[in-house]
Amino acid sequence: MKKVLNRVPEVTGSFWIIKVLATTVGETAADYLSVTLNPEGVTRGM
Repeated sequence: MKKVLNRVPEVTGSFWIIKVLATTVGETAADYLSVTLNPEGVTRGM
């Protein structure tokens, strides 16, 4: 019998740590730019 290769990588704890950190940095950067640049149309609805 042929051995079937698994092409999907295993999701580990380090994956979730990197994912949470990347999401947090992205959200923080977006909030900072939204407050400092105050682009019209983005914050108008608030």
